[in-house]
Parts: sequence; structure tokens; C-alpha cells
Amino acid sequence: MFHGDYPSSIFNRITKPLKMNYNLLSEQVKQYALSFFNSKNQEGLQYHDLAHTEGVLKAAIQIGNHYQLSDEDFFVVITAVWFHDMGYFSDNPNNHEYEGAEKA
Repeated sequence: MFHGDYPSSIFNRITKPLKMNYNLLSEQVKQYALSFFNSKNQEGLQYHDLAHTEGVLKAAIQIGNHYQLSDEDFFVVITAVWFHDMGYFSDNPNNHEYEGAEKA
């Protein structure tokens, strides 16, 4: 590769992938989700409330541990769990999967 006139420190930042702190990111996702659910009226939702999401989370953690997912894959799965039913609180709950993905 051509380094040109760039200092080696810049070149290293360009060519080396960033190390993500998935534990910190997961904690931020969790705090966002808890804040989101706690700010919403969950009455009338039989299955798609915070308690349901926490149950899915517990199962996803067990499955992820069983399959020894990488930190990145584990983060993706756990993040998906936190957001998977948030769309039920949107203006269009019939399209909750899309709404939850948009929120993520």
C-alpha cells in the first residue's frame, strides 16, 4: 500500500480495524431499552412488554453461550432482543417488526 505523506499513526488507524467495546455498547443498549419500556404504558400488551423481552433475553443469553458466539455476534443478538418488540409502541403496531428495526 502507498503511505504517501501520511504519518504512520494515521495509516495504522486506517488499516487496522477498530476494537469495539461490546460490553459497553451492550450496557448502553440495555439502558436505552429499559428507559424506553419504562416510559411507555404497557397495559394491554399481554406478550410484548418488558417482562417478555427480559424472558427472551435470558433465553438468548443461554443459547449464545451454548454456541459460544463471538463478542460481536453476541452483541448483535442481544441488541436484536432488546429492540424486537419496541415497534408495538409505535403509531403503527401492525408493522411492529419494521418499527422496531427502525428504532434500533
